[in-house]
Amino acid sequence: MLLAEPRETQATGLVAKPHVSPRDLYGDEIQFDVYRAGEKVGFHQVRFESDGPHLRVDSVFEIEIDFLFFTAYRFAYRSRANWIDGALSKLVAEVDDDGTPFRLNAADDGNAFTIESTEGTSAANRPLFPTNHWNSAVLGQTQVLNTLTGRVNKVAITPIDRVPVETEMAFSPPITFIRANWIRKSGTTTKAVG
Repeated sequence: MLLAEPRETQATGLVAKPHVSPRDLYGDEIQFDVYRAGEKVGFHQVRFESDGPHLRVDSVFEIEIDFLFFTAYRFAYRSRANWIDGALSKLVAEVDDDGTPFRLNAADDGNAFTIESTEGTSAANRPLFPTNHWNSAVLGQTQVLNTLTGRVNKVAITPIDRVPVETEMAFSPPITFIRANWIRKSGTTTKAVG
């Protein structure tokens, strides 16, 4: 998994930054094309809207895999997260996994998070970061809210390296390089991503 850092803090190493505005990192949105076997099969888009200490993050992820002349698999994910001063206050997510729906509502009641989903109800300690993969403050956390299952996953997030990543940014020249943290996330589900 790669997490970007703001330009002015890139030389400081692989550490979490307290409440860095995602708009400083990404602009108003980040967008990715999703490929499978060299063919574009979908997209992932994250949009940021802020008003003072309030931040709204809308995430959309869709893939469609065709086989011959029909769609063999379809996946759609949508979430809206509300943040106040860098802390998650509420998250709603909806998933359609090839016709199987899933819904998640998580809200901070001031003491803990109440998590209600298609799978049941639970609670989690604060702070809580969702598995939306844009927030560099997740570095150093030991739990994340899996927005695909509604479960709180225990994790260890380990820095691996700092790498240059080629990207297209709306507020930069057409193609530019940023320095990003390449990390390994392990725990309830182990995954080396970068």
